[in-house]
Amino acid sequence: MRLRNIPGARETIAESPWIVQDPAQCKGHWREKFKDTDTLHLEIGTGKGKFINQLAVRHPEIGYIGIEKYSSVLIRALDKLGESGAENLLFIRGDAELVCEFFEEGEIDRIYLNFGSVAQGQARQEAPSQQGVSQEVLRHPVG
Repeated sequence: MRLRNIPGARETIAESPWIVQDPAQCKGHWREKFKDTDTLHLEIGTGKGKFINQLAVRHPEIGYIGIEKYSSVLIRALDKLGESGAENLLFIRGDAELVCEFFEEGEIDRIYLNFGSVAQGQARQEAPSQQGVSQEVLRHPVG
């Protein structure tokens, strides 16, 4: 995906109620950000937000959090959120390498890592450097 500078993206993100500005402050308290849910799912590398928005609409009983590193991409995810109207979705503009600073051990129920493009024949898999980090924040680690 080619990244382009989008004028006003950083300002829009800074003002959005759907972006958690200081995610480290929420560590251990993410469930309080969502009403009527005890289940949290995290998408690392949200991109333009299509996947996580679809999940949020289909499953309003689950709280979703998407992490995206680039403002120019995250702004597209915010647009999709505006179109979907999902109320159970929040975003973090930040680096996935900091995920342990944002979430307590066992705070997340499921993690989605959608790297690569199925359309281009690339495998969608977890980056090796993220495997241990992902297990730390999962409520029920796999394996």
